[in-house]
Amino acid sequence: MAADYFFEAEERSGRGRPGWNPYIGSGQPIVFDGINPATSPTRWLSRRMPGDSGRDVLVFVRMFFWTWGTTLAAALGGVSGGTLLVVAVAATVAPYPASLVDIIFLDVDLLAPWVLVLALAMVRSFPLWAALALATLFGVLVGALGFLQAQFVMASVAGLYALLAARATHGRTVLAGLAMALGLIALLPAHWPLISNLPHLASMRDVQCMADFGPGVSRVLTEFLHPVLGHGRNFDFISPVGALLILATYRSWRFQFPLVALAVMLYFAIQGFPHWICEMPGISGIRWWRHLRPHIHVAFLFGVAAALEVTANSPVHRRRAIVALAALGTGVIAAAAEPEWTGVLWAMVGCGVGLAVCGGLITAAPGELRGARRGSFVVGLGLLALAPFLLLNGYLPTMIRSGPAPEVPPLSASLSDKSPIGRVQAISRREDRRHYAASDVLHPNWPGALGILDLRVLGALYARPGHELNSGLFDGWVGSEYPDRFVRPAEESRTKEADFQKILILNRVSLLTFLDDRILLADEPSPYSVDGCQSLGTKEHVVSYYCPGVGPIGYFPAEVRRADSTAEAIAVLDAMSPAELLGSVVVSPGYTSTPDDGVRPAVGHVLSFERGGDDLSYRLEIERAGLFVIADNDFPGWTATVNGHPTPILRANAAFKALHVPEGLVDLRLHFRPK
Repeated sequence: MAADYFFEAEERSGRGRPGWNPYIGSGQPIVFDGINPATSPTRWLSRRMPGDSGRDVLVFVRMFFWTWGTTLAAALGGVSGGTLLVVAVAATVAPYPASLVDIIFLDVDLLAPWVLVLALAMVRSFPLWAALALATLFGVLVGALGFLQAQFVMASVAGLYALLAARATHGRTVLAGLAMALGLIALLPAHWPLISNLPHLASMRDVQCMADFGPGVSRVLTEFLHPVLGHGRNFDFISPVGALLILATYRSWRFQFPLVALAVMLYFAIQGFPHWICEMPGISGIRWWRHLRPHIHVAFLFGVAAALEVTANSPVHRRRAIVALAALGTGVIAAAAEPEWTGVLWAMVGCGVGLAVCGGLITAAPGELRGARRGSFVVGLGLLALAPFLLLNGYLPTMIRSGPAPEVPPLSASLSDKSPIGRVQAISRREDRRHYAASDVLHPNWPGALGILDLRVLGALYARPGHELNSGLFDGWVGSEYPDRFVRPAEESRTKEADFQKILILNRVSLLTFLDDRILLADEPSPYSVDGCQSLGTKEHVVSYYCPGVGPIGYFPAEVRRADSTAEAIAVLDAMSPAELLGSVVVSPGYTSTPDDGVRPAVGHVLSFERGGDDLSYRLEIERAGLFVIADNDFPGWTATVNGHPTPILRANAAFKALHVPEGLVDLRLHFRPK
């Protein structure tokens, strides 16, 4: 991840692991994002080995654990020989680990096979003391890797396996489940800062329970039956009732519990969870299908492998029945993963072709060629087991895509000053100025690595004041192409609108980058007009502009207005024109202070500034005492000193920081230490 370069630079400077990233989204708390926990061993490695070298190590380790766990689960179920090889190949080339393995926070998801391994090991009379110790360590590992939503799904699936296998293990899996829960609880202090700060964070994600990814039977019934039963009728009871009906068919056959768990997970994937679950604190916005998908993959592979082994010496018609069931299961998984009818159609076509090829080979093989017949059956069934992975979301595994993988050189800390982005980087560092690219020229992950103060941010959680300000002034802030993150407005042309110019002005954006065939400078009068901005050059279809009419991030306002709340401040700002916003600031109560009646703007100039992850300092020469504004998001945990003495932080323009500074030379220092 690009953020690893930022972490490495901060730690190399002696400042330690940062909790704040000033380079993305006008400053964001990264200690609460759930993706970069201090306890994660994989994040520890990637911070010390940023770039391809560290990433390659992690990819290998993840693939090793995924494939090893899946294969071990099949082996514990009695599968051996060539069938085990098919399972290993299927697990290796499945696009879930192959394509998404580079996403750091999916570490927890890629441990999915080991939940099934622990349950199956105890069915095989694994020593109880060893099983409990391993389950506890597994819980600690899951808790250390991070991202609470994935951990929630992992714990739910582990609990389902523990209950279903309890009879076959005389209750030992329940004890192991409790041991895993204790391991997770032991890591709770690592996640408590995120949980305790949730009221100060905003999520731009809609509630996305798995019903949003499948047909959603409850939703269909609601639409169909509400004319008869009345509006507002809630059919959420269908989800738990359907799951209970599946569980009612369960018997205590030793290895049946993975198949029953698969049926329950598939049912919830298609039907969707009751909506109230998605509204629980900390669960809202969870992408259920993505985190459940690896568990379904593993259980499906186990079921196919076990069925193959059981029917190895069975008559041809029984093997054909198993092939048909595998094809049906593949179709169900593909349908649950791809709600579009085109995706379902292609999935069914793929399953039909696989079934026809496999059945044809079995039928055509002479009776005396038993080895060839069984071999063709193994290959055909292996292809059917691969089908949900090959067809899922319409892409093939990364490992078998055509063309070589691109080689990316290590990132340089400083870009060439001959390129537009290089000049943007130099000005941003030298003059404390913020940048925005309307096009995908600078990905939101990269500003922290390059040291470019940028408006865009990529993540799930944001500082609430900044989110409320931007979404309150510009309706495209939330209604973008990616509703769970602010990457760009819905249409690039909207960057010319007055409402979006207000966003740029308040966030103190004075550097702009476009593709040279999509230059969207504003019309007059505006600080972002053609006459108000200077070109920084064009290279490789990229052009950047410097707009000096909007000043640096730390500035002296010309006029100060007051508001009694954030909502009132946003209303005042919304009523002002872009020209008025350039010189005005609206102050309101912050987390630790309230403006008094004597608030007025300071007069002076900035001598120097220094910025780190958790530290920000200004050297000021003040001619008249008053208010100094810093367009960096306000958040609990920021403290400030003026000439060594603590000073309160006011809320500026509904989202940012403002401080009283006295006359004379001022040493202003701010530090972020979250609760």
